[in-house]
Amino acid sequence: MNKALQSLQGAWQIESLELAGAPAGASGRITVNKNKFTTASMGAEYSGRLELTNPNQITLHFETGPEAGHANHGIYEFTETGWRLCLNITGGPAPKAFKSSKNHALETLVPAQPAKPVTGHPIPELQGEWQMVTCLRSGEPLPPPFLKTGVRKITGIETTLHFGKQLFQQGTLTQDGPPNTFELQSEGAPQLGIYELTANTLKTCLAAPGKPRPQSWQSTKECGETLTTWRFIA
Repeated sequence: MNKALQSLQGAWQIESLELAGAPAGASGRITVNKNKFTTASMGAEYSGRLELTNPNQITLHFETGPEAGHANHGIYEFTETGWRLCLNITGGPAPKAFKSSKNHALETLVPAQPAKPVTGHPIPELQGEWQMVTCLRSGEPLPPPFLKTGVRKITGIETTLHFGKQLFQQGTLTQDGPPNTFELQSEGAPQLGIYELTANTLKTCLAAPGKPRPQSWQSTKECGETLTTWRFIA
């Protein structure tokens, strides 16, 4: 096993993700075992084979999941806290720079932390399916193709977030403190939030993973909050 592949061994949490030049959330885990990779809580489950070539080129050969039989080409580099990856998600040639675009996804990965045990309770008034209406992530609007198809479903403490047919996030959403507060747990550090419900409209403000609970309805680049409005659909 070469030195670069050796450094990628283990479980990695996605700390940040950019698509089409805008933040697109950070949820999911990638585990590397020798030259094999698997994913968890990133929507559909994927697994396959990693191929590293010089200089800093990486190819993900998908063997299971919706992309089975396809390959994504990219570039990678190590950072002080982990590594980052820029992939052409269309199967085209690897990006030449670490920058997201229409076809390029930019991910920052750090060592995964054990998930926190779920201790909260279901929130009765949030049960059901909610259509995304507006969304700001770190002060930036979510790209329209994602915004138009975003649906969060909450059943008991279980929650999923879909964009179209793609399952983007799966985890738990619970009441963990004072009224109108919640905790979202998927992979890695939990996210703390506040909510406001008016008729069939839900407003949520969610802190970045591991950050303090928001105290106001805002989304800033500095703090990384996600400010979203939802419409009840079922």
